[in-house]
Amino acid sequence: MSVGECNPKPVKNFIDDSKLVTYNRQMYIKRDITSRLSQSTMPAQFVIGPRQCGKSTLLSHIGETLFKEITFDDLQLRNLANRDPALFLEQFTPPVLLDEMQYVPNLFSEIKRQIDQLKKQRLKDGRALSTLYRMTGSNQLLIDKNISVPMKSKNFMLSNA
Repeated sequence: MSVGECNPKPVKNFIDDSKLVTYNRQMYIKRDITSRLSQSTMPAQFVIGPRQCGKSTLLSHIGETLFKEITFDDLQLRNLANRDPALFLEQFTPPVLLDEMQYVPNLFSEIKRQIDQLKKQRLKDGRALSTLYRMTGSNQLLIDKNISVPMKSKNFMLSNA
């Protein structure tokens, strides 16, 4: 081998090609938890993980067009949700994907209240409760503090981390 000549070793493929699908004209890596989330009927599902790890993409991919997507990166929505959670949730009929929940801690209690109310109503009607809220968050300490009491046993906690 002469100077300047390169003989690179083959790179090992770390991504299982069977898990790659095209989503919104972008490559999407199907997660192992995808089917479990899509088949769950828990009224609220929560995916927690570090920033930019694919939480929103995962839930968007699963919900496709069924779930209205709301991100709390939008300051007006964030302020309304914190100021008047009930009024905020009235604006959006479930099923809803709420992205970046760490910014709206006041919303957890109102979501719990709505789920409890719907459970009572569905019990009277004899209908099953489906997933109403899918949520993402990336600040573990803030989320743990705000979700521990209001959403206890009402959600499906997962971690992408």
